Parts: sequence; structure tokens; C-alpha cells
Amino acid sequence: MSASVEDIESQLIIDAAQNDLMAYMLLLHSNARATRFTEALCYEIQRAIEGRCDRLMIEGPPRHGKSYTTSENAPAWFLGKFPKRKVILASHTDQLAIDFGTIVKRNMSNPVHGDVFGDEAMVSRTKAANHNFRTNDGGEFMALGVGGTPIGKGADAFVIDDP
Repeated sequence: MSASVEDIESQLIIDAAQNDLMAYMLLLHSNARATRFTEALCYEIQRAIEGRCDRLMIEGPPRHGKSYTTSENAPAWFLGKFPKRKVILASHTDQLAIDFGTIVKRNMSNPVHGDVFGDEAMVSRTKAANHNFRTNDGGEFMALGVGGTPIGKGADAFVIDDP
């Protein structure tokens, strides 16, 4: 029995979202837009995630999607691709960090995220705080204000947004 055109299209979309941050964002958010700035930002974030650069500093005008891409979507995509890894996100206040964590958790709880990456990349129900949660495969996300202390915690990816 051959696959239908719809099945093939669905698989191509899922494959794109697994391998491309911008495609993931467009699939997850119906209101997302692929601007030149956001596309370039996603490209550079992927270079860092893939180990082609060991640090990335992002600067750009206000309201261009820097935090939306780097603090709200990239951690979810990273933990989708690597559900056993750990992410620490720091921001200038505890509340902003918690807000980012809430959005990352919402993205990772979205059924679309599960369709793209599988159940192991979904948020585990065992640790439910918005700013500190795990994937079903043991990965972890932690968000804290700059004054917070991740003592004893390591991470595979660090995001520092507006320190």
C-alpha cells in the first residue's frame, strides 16, 4: 500500500521541523513570520547548537523577535532534538525568566511538539514548575533571574536574555 500525498506532505513538514528551527516555529505557531532577521537568527542559533560555533551573541533592534526566537522557541526545539540534555536560561529578573519558562513549557506541551519529536521530548508530569521542568527522557529546563544561583547544575546550552 503506498502512502498518500497528504501522508508524504505531513512527513516532509515534520522532517523540516525536526531539522530547522524556523520550520519548527512556523509549524508550532500559526502567527509566526519568517522575516530575514528571524531566518538569519535561526541559522546562527542552529550553527551554535550543531557545534559550528561555541558562543553566540545576538544584538538587534527592539521588537525584532530576539527573545521570541532565542528564549521562547530555541530551548523547546533544542530539548526536542536532544531530550536528554539540559538548558539553563537566565534573564535580568526572576519574573521574566519564569515568563520565558512558562512559554517554553507551553511550547513543549503542545501536541505539535510531540508530533515532531515524539513523547520522549514532551514535558514530564513529575516536575511541573514553569521555570524548572524535565522532559520524559530526563532532559531539564531551568530558568532563573541573573541573581539566581544554579549551584550544582550543569547545562548543555545556556541562554542569557537581557542581563
